[in-house]
Amino acid sequence: MNTRKLIRLRHGSQWAFLALVVLFPLSGLLWFDAANGRFFVADHQVWMEDVWVVLGAVGLLWFLASAFFYPLGQSFCGWLCPQHTVSEFLDGMLRRLLGRRVDTGFAPERVTGHAKVRRFALAGAWAAFGATTLVFALGATVTTLHYFMPTAGLLDQFGDLGRDKLFLGFLVVLFWFFALDFGFVRHFWCRYMCAYGLYQYLFRGRDTLRIRFQEARAADCGRCTLCKDVCPMDLDPRQPEIYTRCINCAICIDACESYLGRFGKDGLLSFGFGNAQGELIRIQGGGSPVRSPRVFWPLAGAVLSGLLLVYGVATFSPIRLSVHQERVVYGVDGGINFKVAVTNKAGVPITLRVAVEGLPAANVALHRPEVTVGVGEAAAVPFRVEHAGLANDRPYPFRLILTRADGGATFSTDATYFMPSM
Repeated sequence: MNTRKLIRLRHGSQWAFLALVVLFPLSGLLWFDAANGRFFVADHQVWMEDVWVVLGAVGLLWFLASAFFYPLGQSFCGWLCPQHTVSEFLDGMLRRLLGRRVDTGFAPERVTGHAKVRRFALAGAWAAFGATTLVFALGATVTTLHYFMPTAGLLDQFGDLGRDKLFLGFLVVLFWFFALDFGFVRHFWCRYMCAYGLYQYLFRGRDTLRIRFQEARAADCGRCTLCKDVCPMDLDPRQPEIYTRCINCAICIDACESYLGRFGKDGLLSFGFGNAQGELIRIQGGGSPVRSPRVFWPLAGAVLSGLLLVYGVATFSPIRLSVHQERVVYGVDGGINFKVAVTNKAGVPITLRVAVEGLPAANVALHRPEVTVGVGEAAAVPFRVEHAGLANDRPYPFRLILTRADGGATFSTDATYFMPSM
């Protein structure tokens, strides 16, 4: 494939993935309620206590992604990562607006000729860049918050920012974090601070996709350093043995081809799995860059995680129960009040019939024998245990049973009644 077409394909994948990241919360398919430790997945609630579902899903995604790191290196960074997409766009904008000044800084006192006009032009360029940076920062802030609350809740918060001071403070801090990131940090984050990029690097090996430099044609290299100048990771592609942070973006390949193409020559840089000699040996031996323990073990982990996920889904309980005893002064009113918190984790409303086993029926007074819980909602079922006829200083374990009114599943939780002697 022509390198210029490859660059366009990469740009398309970058912006398509960024659009997916931004628009996905609007679907309502997934958001995380950090305050209560639960995920909302297509109107179903997955709590952190649903350990097999959580571990299975996270492990499956993580190991499947890891299986691609050995053959493809840090291609995710160059082809999909939103941080790199925005940073590359802003870097390109600076070059188009300021040219070489993007590397030397803004120094209006050195401008010659129509100095005043040029100063206004430079000021306008920096203003345009600043405004664009703030727009991206605002978009990143709203998108991040959207993954932690539903659309209606987010709009409600923005509709009255003064109501919740904590939300407003977090909003301001998050906005300026992204503003500083996009305005000043950009690829510095990718080079030195990104933990995910470092994790991808741990899977690199001799057969990982990389940039190759044709040593046999080294004499054709004009030492223009264009390939190094355009590299967002500040690498020199002519030193292929030093590829620790290469994100396989192909910008250097395109730059080299464009320069040497003026002289009717092919570029000196290309993609390859490992070095040319190693690839020849591997092909002659019938090997493949994907036949490696660094690919096998992540795939094995993905299979195990998939099994955990299947087990978690099969044993998933759509109802979450917890029993709480109200605070009382023992022996004052002859009994203890309890409250059952019922949370519907399913995607449909559920009507439940309530019963208590393990205690004499005459000692149990249910506030209501039936409760209906809406999608994603919680309801409280109070009941009282009278002490008449029960011994002091003896625990009475009992079980609260909730049965679906449509004849479906039964859910239960255990609790204990205890009245000390006074």
